[in-house]
Amino acid sequence: MKTATAHEAQLAAIRKRRSQSNRGEALEQLLDLVHARYQRQGLAYVQRNGVPFVPARRAPGYKGPPLGTVGPEAPPDYLALTHGQPVLFDAKSTVGATWGFSGLEKHQARALDDWQANGGTAGLVVAVDRLATIGWVPWGTFGARWWAWWNLPTRAKAGEASLTAAEVGVWPCPGGDWLPAARFFLTRSQ
Repeated sequence: MKTATAHEAQLAAIRKRRSQSNRGEALEQLLDLVHARYQRQGLAYVQRNGVPFVPARRAPGYKGPPLGTVGPEAPPDYLALTHGQPVLFDAKSTVGATWGFSGLEKHQARALDDWQANGGTAGLVVAVDRLATIGWVPWGTFGARWWAWWNLPTRAKAGEASLTAAEVGVWPCPGGDWLPAARFFLTRSQ
């Protein structure tokens, strides 16, 4: 069993990565560690949703790796079950001090709406400042704000289309540990 010190060391190593090839990869790796701990401790079962893959045509005789593109409508990143309660969430990350609403796609917002309308708990795990602040953003309170932004006929005013570190930190997820924050919403109407 890993100690808190080992977890902190892994978190520090993940934070140092600077690759932009997959900007959310650091948060995803951190969540993988957290989810493994949840499963070991019997707290939750978490499944990462796959990304739709559209294969490309290959020349006859091509022996290289599969070629293709990411499909147009990927579902939210994670589906969890904790003590019989379903949770659907997407993980969003930025190196900056704010997370822009444009980081969430319309079809993902619809999925979060549908999930919540059917009795599940929905939200976002958002990380800003290279994972310095990570928080649970409940869809029940944020969804209306996101849709208001999406439906604007013109560009939003500065500061109206993003979440600050202070807003992300309202429901803190230290080290990516989102379950305590999300559990608050399991027994309450969002």
